[in-house]
Amino acid sequence: MNCISAVNDANDYAGPGSGFRIERERWDEIKALRQVKRPEDIKVAQTCGDGFSCGIRLTIKDIGPALKGRRPDEVVIGISPAFGKTLNQTLSGLYVGEALYEIMAGIEEEECHTRVVRIENSIDLGLIGSRAAKISGSGVGIGIQSKGTTIIHQKDLPPLDNLELFPMALLIDLNMYRAIGRNAAHYAKGKQPPTILTKWDQSITHKRARAEPLVVILQHIEAEHVVRDKSCTELELMFSHLEDEEQ
Repeated sequence: MNCISAVNDANDYAGPGSGFRIERERWDEIKALRQVKRPEDIKVAQTCGDGFSCGIRLTIKDIGPALKGRRPDEVVIGISPAFGKTLNQTLSGLYVGEALYEIMAGIEEEECHTRVVRIENSIDLGLIGSRAAKISGSGVGIGIQSKGTTIIHQKDLPPLDNLELFPMALLIDLNMYRAIGRNAAHYAKGKQPPTILTKWDQSITHKRARAEPLVVILQHIEAEHVVRDKSCTELELMFSHLEDEEQ
């Protein structure tokens, strides 16, 4: 309970080399942290070897520049540059193909048409959603990043504005992704959709703190796939069940 201040503990720092120095043994202990992961380790963990045991595999094929749609019941889904390429797992541990499948299923449940494009020249979620909305026949689009963050956008809104934003990818499960698809279809039909409830508990604070370094690495990997001179690429998707492939 003794107060330490500049009065009884004067600053005796006299320039470089005169301050506290960590001994080599202690420095080695500090560097040998448990659970240290390198960016290369993250890339290996993101490799889609078995579809993360979800039973679904997504195959993506580029078919050319994406054009503006004409169908008034269309919802365009814009995916990020590395989605389904280098990055295959969301922060909540879901396979990205499974998340995309549920969004599309939600749109189809409301009898709307779905088109998927890749936004090549940006990793910003607002821009991904905005550009998807601008080429959508209904003017409504969905943006989703590889880490699972999702947005519902409208063509006449600024990129930083939106209809609905789901920033906590840690909390988004498959049921929420399907609900996001349904809500986007509601907007496309001019209807007011219901509120999507988000589950929350005290463990999320701890999980979020652990996920923040991973988010930085995932965003860096996304940026490596950005192609500045390309805008939107039309995609052809194929979902297959791993059980069928094995047979």
